[in-house]
Amino acid sequence: MRNDRIWDMGSLNPFYEYHDNVYFATAYQNTVYKLTKKGLYPVYCWDFGKDGINDEMLQKYRLIENEGKRNDELIKDLSDGTLPFCMKFHRENDLYYYVSLQKGLGTVNKHINVFYRKQDGSTFVFEKLAENLSITPLLFTEDYIVSKLNFDDYTCLRPFLSEQDYSKLLSREEDDNPCLVKFYFRKGGKNSGRM
Repeated sequence: MRNDRIWDMGSLNPFYEYHDNVYFATAYQNTVYKLTKKGLYPVYCWDFGKDGINDEMLQKYRLIENEGKRNDELIKDLSDGTLPFCMKFHRENDLYYYVSLQKGLGTVNKHINVFYRKQDGSTFVFEKLAENLSITPLLFTEDYIVSKLNFDDYTCLRPFLSEQDYSKLLSREEDDNPCLVKFYFRKGGKNSGRM
């Protein structure tokens, strides 16, 4: 697939599968599309109001013909906050529509998690879980999210690990292979649909 890099930049995995359907979403456009043999069809759209990315913002990049210059401008604007975020990871399950928003680049980037509960339209927006852990999603299923564990979050796992496992975790270096964590969705009861 050959796309304008504005579509590709920021999301290395623009496709996801849900209930035997394939969906496509870019990092800088609010609409999520269903992919069929006949084409792309809009399915749902994120609306972040005045804090979101609108078509007028994107027009600036479309007018820059040189792809390298366009990328440089996009990166600069994401770094300095002119562009509010990029949508890194779109997914859904039976309970939620989900998007991970990345604000900034490099060491100052942070991920904002947005869960829209299908059952009642409730929206949950947060940077960190109650345990002060960040979610950097790699896999999103009906039951859990697999996330890369951020090096800065290692100490937050102390209450959940044995002394031996915690010691192993702390002995890791920042450039070691990624450490993964699995976050389960709570099922049933008053916390149904919560992590």
